[in-house]
Amino acid sequence: MKNNFSSLAHIVFGVLVRVLGAVASFFSILILTNFLDKDDNANYFLLISLSIFISVVFRMGADNLLIKKVAQSDCNSKIDLSLSASLILYIVLITLILLFCIFVFIDDSLFWLYVLGMSAVIAINIVIGCIFNGLNKITLSVLLTMTVPSILFLLFIYILQYIGDLNIGNVYFISLMSNIVALLVSAFSLLLLLRIKRIKSNIKIVSLSTLLVSSKSFFGGSVIQSLYNQLPIFALGVFSTGSEVALFGVASRLSSILGYINSITSKYIALIHAKIKTKIESPTNISNAIKFITMFQVLSLILFIFFSERVLGIFGSGYEEAKITAILLIAAQVLNLFFQNHITSFQVTDKQYRALLFIMLNLLILVLFFGFFYVVSDLNSQNAAISVFLVLVISCVLIRIRKLI
Repeated sequence: MKNNFSSLAHIVFGVLVRVLGAVASFFSILILTNFLDKDDNANYFLLISLSIFISVVFRMGADNLLIKKVAQSDCNSKIDLSLSASLILYIVLITLILLFCIFVFIDDSLFWLYVLGMSAVIAINIVIGCIFNGLNKITLSVLLTMTVPSILFLLFIYILQYIGDLNIGNVYFISLMSNIVALLVSAFSLLLLLRIKRIKSNIKIVSLSTLLVSSKSFFGGSVIQSLYNQLPIFALGVFSTGSEVALFGVASRLSSILGYINSITSKYIALIHAKIKTKIESPTNISNAIKFITMFQVLSLILFIFFSERVLGIFGSGYEEAKITAILLIAAQVLNLFFQNHITSFQVTDKQYRALLFIMLNLLILVLFFGFFYVVSDLNSQNAAISVFLVLVISCVLIRIRKLI
């Protein structure tokens, strides 16, 4: 009983840490929407979405693989960090080559230079976060990879707004700097943790081909999952207006306060299955956590429906139009919790191919919905949110049917 309570307490505390990061991100967007126009905010949302997607490509989808490798080699004296160190090395080398190519061959390349720089820094920080996850320091991982960058960005945004120098160029710069500082803190914390626990690390650089072979079963699913998550912003950026991108971005930030919660239980699933032979945890703890989190999400949705106009009004003039979009995206996050944990359970139990097929099906259905709205009416922020919600409804129905068969 004591172990069950301890495990659940760690999950709940991890959720609270992640919510803190989401809240910091929320207040950052609040300042941006009140001091920048919708086109500048649209550019910021595109910067973040592109950086997150490219960072997944850089990591080769190896997140759960890295967690598994570190967890299985975890002992009181030595861990194997060969895959993690090799991946970081290749991320740095590839980034330097691409930065040079962008600078030389692309005119007006500042935006893309920031995107690439952000992508690399985020990717490396998450790789370090995977090491923390493998060492059973999931809350610390969430704090350093998600919460610290969000808090730093909020602090820098507030300073720029206070001195009257808040513009989109400076927003790009402080976005990059927030993640760089967070990365440095993560690296220092990892070295300190290894030193305190007197854990030695074994590092042997593996070839890129070996790394690709090791992560190939994770790579496709992770990239497609990331594309699925970022596709609404990409599609609106290409086929709609900056105003619609800004409306969807604000609504998605509101829903992300719940959405950030979803991945914390997925990390515990990955860790549990990685250490399943030692039986240090019980999967029932995940089920209990999901029940409590679902109750919290449903309650949050109900409260938002009642106070949506007041909440959206604080973002500035015109953002009240995102009401229906935000309600749909928050409702989608309730369903997304079950979908994400179902996919993670596939990935960490050597059923990556099934996970890939499931994610590809979701991506295909989402593209079809977007195409339908683009042809029949209009691909705007509200129709994009309807598409996201319907895809998750279909996914959860399929998951339920599979469990009953």
